[in-house]
Amino acid sequence: MSTDDLDKYPEKDAASGPYKALQVAAGALDMAVPLAGATANAIISHFIAEPLQARRDEFFRRVADRLSAVEQAGHLKLEDLRSNEEFISVVAEATVAATRTHREEKREALVNAAVNTATGMKLDDVLRNVFLRHIAEYSALHIRVLRLLSSPEDSIEMVQAAAEISMGAPRHVLNAALQGEDGAAVSRVLADLANAGLADTGSLAGMTRQSAFLTKRTTDVGDAFLRFIGRTAD
Repeated sequence: MSTDDLDKYPEKDAASGPYKALQVAAGALDMAVPLAGATANAIISHFIAEPLQARRDEFFRRVADRLSAVEQAGHLKLEDLRSNEEFISVVAEATVAATRTHREEKREALVNAAVNTATGMKLDDVLRNVFLRHIAEYSALHIRVLRLLSSPEDSIEMVQAAAEISMGAPRHVLNAALQGEDGAAVSRVLADLANAGLADTGSLAGMTRQSAFLTKRTTDVGDAFLRFIGRTAD
């Protein structure tokens, strides 16, 4: 792909590889809102439709930039994406979810899911759809907690909290690492992660020694989900 193609992105008539691939994937997502009255239509257009369009365009830009970088690194041929049905399905789902969130953690997860699919990360249809639903439905706190449970030894907050407690429940260490987060909200998050089979959160409540505070508590499915939403391609 030439630099001229990149320069044209994201013009409405852009022919660049990344933009064209995303158009193919999400071109059917435009929505019409039938409302009576010029004033109502003006309000919808200016205060609702345009901000939603801006979110979608930003998602497209971020995915396109990442895909361009991956192609330049020799890991991808953008032309192949036009016939990659799995990629098209993921982008279609992710585009809708991207317009529905203002949380950066979730936006980044959606971009990563699209790029990882484009570069060959394989999941069966059931698991991929479940993971996309998790991204859409979970909060940024869900993602943060799951990452802490996956690699507690890599978290400065978890390591520091564990060092200050000689014996107790691992949940106390997690709470300390999540200082400022509502305890009830964290409990709901832990229940959601357990119910989805992403982490063993029941063990957080038992009393244990300091050496067990930084034990990995995510399941194989939880690890696969984190790979799906992680930045692995470039």
